[in-house]
Amino acid sequence: HLQDFEAIGSLMEEPPTLQYAPISSPDAQTIDAANASAGQQRELLGLGTEPIADIRSVLEEKVGVPVFGRAVDDDQFLGMLLFAPDQPLAAILVNAKTRTSRRNFSMAHEWGHLVWKLSRGDLASDIFYRNEPNGEEEMFANVFAAQVLVPDDGIENFWEQCPGPEDVVSPEGVQKLASRFGVSFQVMTYRLQNTELLSAQEADELRQHVATWGCPYHRNEWCDLAAMSPLYQCHVIYAYVRGGLSAAKCANMLDVTAAAFVELVDEAEAELPQEATIAQAG
Repeated sequence: HLQDFEAIGSLMEEPPTLQYAPISSPDAQTIDAANASAGQQRELLGLGTEPIADIRSVLEEKVGVPVFGRAVDDDQFLGMLLFAPDQPLAAILVNAKTRTSRRNFSMAHEWGHLVWKLSRGDLASDIFYRNEPNGEEEMFANVFAAQVLVPDDGIENFWEQCPGPEDVVSPEGVQKLASRFGVSFQVMTYRLQNTELLSAQEADELRQHVATWGCPYHRNEWCDLAAMSPLYQCHVIYAYVRGGLSAAKCANMLDVTAAAFVELVDEAEAELPQEATIAQAG
């Protein structure tokens, strides 16, 4: 699919490009560089300090990376970043069988790898497994993901709106905050600890409580993830509308039948009646 995405780019008036801010201080300590880079990406994309409602849409519509989902039986496999040969064009694959909060973190993690690799001109692909050894790049991606999903200012803004700290320093309070930012309970306890809104002891006690009693509060924990990237699908439809590819070829690219592809085109034309609009969406 990434090869097809690359090939379709040659049919477009403006070939797809990746939008990112290079790491401004690559020689800084890894954690500091990751935190700063996450803030720079948010600023570049105009995300402010509010939660990212749909990180897949941000990656596709703002960064320019198609994100695919696949139900992988290996629960240790979380995600993958792939680059087109010798050029800064990429795609992300995430395990659709993992929880929604886990998938959000996996997508943000691969975003961190993307920024790291593009900033250094290293276009090697990456695979993300659970409990992977923390080298420098892996540490950068983890810290980046946590900060880009749950920025310091966003936590503080939410904290200030609470009547008192006791409203957050509880399993229910932490989970409410975790649900707001679309991350796991555990990730949120570490973020609160890193921003010194919770002590290490308080954060550890909350994690132990959840490990013992469970955490039934998270919303949309098992939200489905479509297998096909909407951005990729839009590019394929654009190529067909422009007459660059046949319906059969496009159907093959989207893993559907020719009849199903024609229905997709009809739906797209109903929503986007002008070819120029379809091109712009692509």
